[in-house]
Amino acid sequence: MIGEAAAAIHASELAQFARGSAWFYPAMAAVHVLGAALLIGAIALLDLRLLGFAKGIAVAAMQPLAVRVALIAAAFCVASGVPLFAAGAIALIANPVFLLKLAALALAGTNAAFHHFGDRAPALHGAVSLGCWATVAVAGKLAVFV
Repeated sequence: MIGEAAAAIHASELAQFARGSAWFYPAMAAVHVLGAALLIGAIALLDLRLLGFAKGIAVAAMQPLAVRVALIAAAFCVASGVPLFAAGAIALIANPVFLLKLAALALAGTNAAFHHFGDRAPALHGAVSLGCWATVAVAGKLAVFV
């Protein structure tokens, strides 16, 4: 079933356009990398504060801006990631490194929800988040080579 869905996505007009255009796929890759850098950078600042760095800055003071920047960057990542995935859906869905990236994204989102709605162990949330986002970044890059 997943393979059939990947095949349908791979055959979509968006995927065909992404694969056939000389400029679209590279442009989306650039947007994805820049969005990821901004997303991970904004989150890393908050995570480092949760881990005890820059104690002079209150988490409550930096969190609204960091979250806003991260959400905007995430929108860029999703908007650019969809055509990137579509262009290679069949290969990516079978790629264990890409699946690791997706799992790390899911864990990062779950961790963020627990942090925002329960915040019982801020340092733990910060450490898990940093680990997840490092995994997303590295796996995202390495998936191309697997």
